[in-house]
Amino acid sequence: MTTTISTRSNAALTQYVKTCDRMKALAHELKELERLEEQLRPQILEQLSADPRPVKVAGSLRIVRKDVERSVSIIDQGKALEYAKAHSLKITEPKPESVNTNTLRARALDGVLPEGICKITETPVIVIT
Repeated sequence: MTTTISTRSNAALTQYVKTCDRMKALAHELKELERLEEQLRPQILEQLSADPRPVKVAGSLRIVRKDVERSVSIIDQGKALEYAKAHSLKITEPKPESVNTNTLRARALDGVLPEGICKITETPVIVIT
């Protein structure tokens, strides 16, 4: 038994295949760029301070500076729940009750939470404007 394949296609099908091929190529390029950025980041963080630093790229002036990203995580859900109840904060239900990190985030960053409820992690980041 012989199977014949038609090589005729319509414009939409052709455009779709070209789009998928391009997406695949761009995804590969993005992975390579992410690897390069990850490789360069420590070296650049050493060079930067919080003071803005001008960089001319392709005729445009860009500003690069180091900043700190602060994230909050709950380390003791029991203490967090106890604190939330005492301060009439939102508690998620159904059982088991818990407190969402976003509920305590501002208080943790402001330093008003008792010790042992949340952990604040500071990560250096590069800001480009």
